[in-house]
Order: sequence, then structure tokens, then C-alpha cells
Amino acid sequence: MDLSVIVVNFGVADYVRRCVASLLAERPIDARCGPIEIIVVDNFSTAEERQRVRALDGPSVRVLALDDNIGYAGALAAGLERAHGRRLAFLNPDTWVMPGALAAMADVFDRESGVGAVAPITWFDEDRTVMHPPHAMPGIANSTWRMAATRSRVARRCLDRLRLAFRWRYWLAREPIDVPMLTGSCILTSRSVVDLVGPPDPSYPLYFEDADWCRRVRDARLRLVAHPGSHVVHYYSVSTNRHRDEAARRHRVSRERYFRKWAGGAGWAFERWLERVAESNSAACRDQGGFEDLGDRVDTPRIALPGRGAARSLVEIAGEPSFELPAGAVVTSGALEFSTSTWRHLWPADYFVRSIDADSLRVTGRWRFRRADDPRMDEPAR
Repeated sequence: MDLSVIVVNFGVADYVRRCVASLLAERPIDARCGPIEIIVVDNFSTAEERQRVRALDGPSVRVLALDDNIGYAGALAAGLERAHGRRLAFLNPDTWVMPGALAAMADVFDRESGVGAVAPITWFDEDRTVMHPPHAMPGIANSTWRMAATRSRVARRCLDRLRLAFRWRYWLAREPIDVPMLTGSCILTSRSVVDLVGPPDPSYPLYFEDADWCRRVRDARLRLVAHPGSHVVHYYSVSTNRHRDEAARRHRVSRERYFRKWAGGAGWAFERWLERVAESNSAACRDQGGFEDLGDRVDTPRIALPGRGAARSLVEIAGEPSFELPAGAVVTSGALEFSTSTWRHLWPADYFVRSIDADSLRVTGRWRFRRADDPRMDEPAR
């Protein structure tokens, strides 16, 4: 077997079925990948969910039903134990693999030297209008910068500028680029790399397992590469949005585990102090002045962008006004309008949008709106 793809499900059978369908469609066109083995690990979903997932079991798909919810990393490890491929891919259930994505990642893995893992560019929608952001490696240094940004306007502007430059280098890349970490929504690696650095650590119940694994890959002096020639749709946190309280609890446990492992007990204590200081000073960062208010929206707003004569506008969309981890879009028309798929998967909340000059990275416009409740939300895209 050349490639084993492991998909972990918890309560999102409709998305898993779409994900598997996209993988099965890859088989005839991804000759460079060879035979694909698909392993779906069900993390103790409801009886109805299990029945729907088990219906996928067949010659091309193996379903592993666990007797307990052992967390995302634990389910990945369980799938890895049963995988036969020399290449391995970890895939979130709320993803849809675009044609040729796996082959493109496999090609980079084989062609470039010193690669430990490859990830695609991930999108919110099938029309590829809004991209997910790259992630910085969690650590004391990043937390210190975030705390400083809550205390100093100069530090806040400096950090924002650094983040902007990092994100737009990633979003506008045309060739594979090295990145500090890969997010766990879609990662392609090899059996030899997993044998060298180990599988994702099952002691992380949810979140931070990807950062931990990427740290181990980098410690082995291997590269983490994002490939703009590979595209995957990631509808983002569909399962966790349905179980928010439990996801938040597991996030806290995983965060402590991560900082204790990589920074020690003293580092974890310092991280908690940084968080408390940042929270006590965060009112300034939450200042929502300067945004044009577009009000509550059931249907997508159409945002006219400054500089209509420009060839393109760079746009960021975030759930907080500091734009710490925004999605991005390159808009070649004079306005931003979300695709139906992207809009359907925006959770009811306040959202902030800003346009940026591509050359100077200067902010040219800012807007805010609230995504209102809508019965059409959170349905699997057709």
C-alpha cells in the first residue's frame, strides 16, 4: 500500500462521508500516489452516527469503531497501528480533498530534500475564495509578544506588522515554502518519519497535538512545508462547535500538557502569568472603534473595497478586532462577498474585516458585522 489516509470522526458523519467520497475520487487520478488505503476511526459517536459511518466500510475503506472517545491524537494513533502505507496522511473529518491534492503533496515530499511533512493550502469554501491562516508555533516567546501587545501600542503595531508579513508571504506563495508548523487538518508524511519522531501524542485529548508533533519533526532537523499547489477545503471546527464546552475543557488540558512538556513547570507558570496580564490589559485591544458597522446579517454582506483601480486587494477576516489569527482572501474585483459555502459555516458571532494594500501592507479599510442565526447554517455543502 502506497498511501494510508486516516480520518477521525466524532459526530459529523455527513462530513466524513463527503470527505471519503473526495478521497475515493482521487484514486484514478493520483497515479503518483499509488493505491490509497482509507481508514476511518470513529471516536465513540452515537449509535446512529456509527451506523452511518460503518456503511462506508468496504474494499477501499476500513472503519475502526472505538469503544471510548480517546481524543483526536489517540484516534490517529489507533488508525496508524492499522495502516499499511509507506506514506501517511492525517485528515480532519470536515475536509474535502480537491482533485490532485494528495499527489501534489506526495510529489513535494519525494522531490524536495529533508522534508518531514507537507500540508496543502486549506480553504473555507470550494470556490477557493477564503484561505485559512498559517500558524506560528505556540511557545513562551509568542505569548510574551501577545502580552506586550496588550500593554504597548508600539508593540501591538510591530506584532501586527510581523504577522501580516508572515501571513501574506504564505497566502501569496506560488512555490512550496517552509513554515514553523503545520495544522492537523491535513498533513502528509511518511512511515519512516513517524518511526523516527513517533506518532501524534495520545496524551493530548484535543488541540496542540499538531504543534507537539511538528516540534518533534523540527527537532529531527526535518522541514515542514506548505504547498500552494495542493488544495483542501476545511469547513473548520464543525465537530468542536457542536460540543463547545467539552472542546474547551480538552483545550485547557492539552495546553497545560504542551507547555509543561516543552517549557517545564516554571515555563507553564510563566505562561499562565502572561495570560493573566494579557487578559487584565486586553480592553485596549478589544477597542472596536474605527470599524464601519454593517449590522446583523443573515445573508452575506457585499463590502466595497477602497482602490477599485488596483489589480487586487488583500482582505483579512477575523473573529476579534486584533486580527491575531484571521482568514485571508485575494480579491481581484472591487468588492468582497463571501461564497455560499463560507457564509454557511460562519458561526453566529461578531466578525471583523480589513483591506490591506498589497505593497505597503497598510490597512485601507475596516468593517464589522454580526453573523445572525440562520437555520441553513452548518449543513454539509452539497
